[in-house]
Amino acid sequence: MDRIEKRIAILYSLRRKRINNLLKEYHLTHDDYQIVMALHYAEGMSIDEIMGETKIDPRLIQHVLDHLVKRNYIEFNDNKLYLTEYTKKIYPQIKRVIKKSNEELTKDMSSDEYHEIVEILDKLIESYEI
Repeated sequence: MDRIEKRIAILYSLRRKRINNLLKEYHLTHDDYQIVMALHYAEGMSIDEIMGETKIDPRLIQHVLDHLVKRNYIEFNDNKLYLTEYTKKIYPQIKRVIKKSNEELTKDMSSDEYHEIVEILDKLIESYEI
């Protein structure tokens, strides 16, 4: 694995761990959060649409969805996924926790450094999407 791919894998792993830790009090994991966030922006998605949006491993998706239903975060209606009223109510709190953590991670960067990293990451994403 070359240096860039290794760093991407490390960052992804560290981010997963950080989100798991930050959202522990809500009984949410990184994968749970990805689904909740996707449904916040586009409710009424099918399971296939959620898998495409979140890139959660297809072997795990049903387990994650079952967990979210059990915890009253999402519900099914006509084979579509929706956030529950409970989730809509606490979503701003969850989002604040993540936003604060992201701000802490970048607090020692200048605005130029931040934007440069984002541009470089965007270029990497584009090259992977080809």
